[in-house]
Amino acid sequence: MQDEITAIQQVANTIVDFFVNYSFQVVGAILVLIVGLIVARSLASLLMKLFERKHFDITLAKFVAVASRHSGIR
Repeated sequence: MQDEITAIQQVANTIVDFFVNYSFQVVGAILVLIVGLIVARSLASLLMKLFERKHFDITLAKFVAVASRHSGIR
């Protein structure tokens, strides 16, 4: 019984150590992802407005705007 309790404590300590060591990196990665999505959406919107003002073909304009928004995702 004592061996199982010790094993569970070791697993719990390993999990806590993992979250302490990597939680800031995970939060940072999520923030970078959110900021990147906002910037990509803004860029696509800006391109659509620019193309509308310059009277580009709507199909080409939408294609370029969507491609600019999804170009970073692989």
